[in-house]
Amino acid sequence: MSENPPDIPQPPLPPAPEPGEPPRRPGGSVLLGMGGGVVTLFLLGLLAAETAGATRGFTAWVPFVAYLTLSIVLAVRPRTSRFGAGLLIATGVWVLIGAGICVTLLTNPRGFQ
Repeated sequence: MSENPPDIPQPPLPPAPEPGEPPRRPGGSVLLGMGGGVVTLFLLGLLAAETAGATRGFTAWVPFVAYLTLSIVLAVRPRTSRFGAGLLIATGVWVLIGAGICVTLLTNPRGFQ
């Protein structure tokens, strides 16, 4: 009873992948997104630190909001989903590294020496 009756047409089986090549995942590289994201966020942090005295706080956050918006848009699109996911992961990595550096500087009054 588990077999289909012979009068119902069956869909063809998908072609088997070539044995020598691994399947290609669409959407870019997560590692490239993580690396580029950490570097970009580091540079945005330096830019925000430089302009924080000249601005009144809100405009220092605009580049970070733009970065998050762009990374979410890239993560939602299927062609760039893996790269966008890497950018979003880089945000968490950047916050963890930045928090570690900040706590180190706050608990050690002489800084990194």
